[in-house]
Amino acid sequence: MDYEKIFSRQERVHFIGVGGISMRQLALYCRDRGARVSGSDCAECDGIRFLREQSIDCQVGHQPKLVCDADLVVASSAIAKDNPEIQYAKLHGIEIVDRASVLRMVCQDFEKVIAVAGSHGKTTTATMIYSILRAAGVKVSAHIGGVTDANICYGDEYLVVEACEYKRSFLSIKPYLAVITNIESDHLDYYKDLADIKQAFLQFTSQSQRVLLGDEKTTSFLHGEDIPMTVQDVSFDTNEYKTSFCLIDDECTPLYMSALGRYNVDNALIACRAAKALGLNKQAMVNGLASFVMPRRRMEKLGQFNGADVILDYAHHPTQIASFNEQIEKVYHDYIMIFQPHTFSRTKTLLPDFIKAFKGVPRLIIYKEYSARENISQGISAKQLKDILCQNKIKCTYFDNLNKLKNHLQKYDVDAYLFVGAGDLGEKVVDLLK
Repeated sequence: MDYEKIFSRQERVHFIGVGGISMRQLALYCRDRGARVSGSDCAECDGIRFLREQSIDCQVGHQPKLVCDADLVVASSAIAKDNPEIQYAKLHGIEIVDRASVLRMVCQDFEKVIAVAGSHGKTTTATMIYSILRAAGVKVSAHIGGVTDANICYGDEYLVVEACEYKRSFLSIKPYLAVITNIESDHLDYYKDLADIKQAFLQFTSQSQRVLLGDEKTTSFLHGEDIPMTVQDVSFDTNEYKTSFCLIDDECTPLYMSALGRYNVDNALIACRAAKALGLNKQAMVNGLASFVMPRRRMEKLGQFNGADVILDYAHHPTQIASFNEQIEKVYHDYIMIFQPHTFSRTKTLLPDFIKAFKGVPRLIIYKEYSARENISQGISAKQLKDILCQNKIKCTYFDNLNKLKNHLQKYDVDAYLFVGAGDLGEKVVDLLK
């Protein structure tokens, strides 16, 4: 892919699966750099509507004619090989690249790329770093999932990137500073085992100029910079949804942020250590965390239904679910959790951990899985998960219809409904509220 030629010649770039936040941001950046951009996705969504408002032609549905005069096709990882637009591009010799390839080229436009990777917390940590850099007054862009107001602007000094390890896509980035939050078994539909995952992270850190590590237990096999910094006097204000703590290095600096959860304190600590590594002052950390806004679907309060708060959270790994449930118990006394499994293979490979994570949930509903790129032959369905949980003496019910779920939820007098998962449950919740 001749990156500069695309822009200088105003060539046409077509994005398949353009509705996602990452693809949306890349499409806008390519348009702003001079390319003629179009896109398609399988369904109408906020991303497509936003791009249309930016005068980018976006179509719902995948048709060969949409790529007939494209010079380059960019496909998200969710696009199947038999997609008609992909098939047409292959047949007619149109170059096809993945999202990670475009992101790699975009990163080359920035002097300092800060890439945040890890099994959990990378979106929140990256957003915190982005907020601190903005508070410091430097020119900074961001490419972060769940942060809809982040932009990539040509000419900025810094670019904060959420670097995903799935299919080793983060290896396309060679950052100035790599921040690793933690490492656990996940994406085992692609990786062989935890050792295979660790090998990918070893390669990622080897191609980074500087490295910072989070959770010592899971990242001890890596080598990072020693930036002594801890926290103490942590307190949670559940009424105001705020956390206060003192940042300790050579002095004590009081900070607060609009987020709950001990895991978010850990994320903030990593973000502050990254800020110190970049030479930013304490005031930037104070102001950055004070103005920090949690990414979408991270303990996000959407409104009320049937007199109870509706909370949306992205947790889809057992560790995330357990941490979320531990924190939510401090906020609500009586609640219902509605969980949507994400991919058949994850449910199967992490089944013992899911059973353990759900044992502390007082009322649990399993909603039809978000299969993404998979089919049932690759693992366990949501209905099967419900049956297995019941066999393990965990009370739960199953729904695959939003109206039936809605009628069921109206029977309960609770403080909150917790919609948990990484699939399309968020869009269904908005429909529920309407």
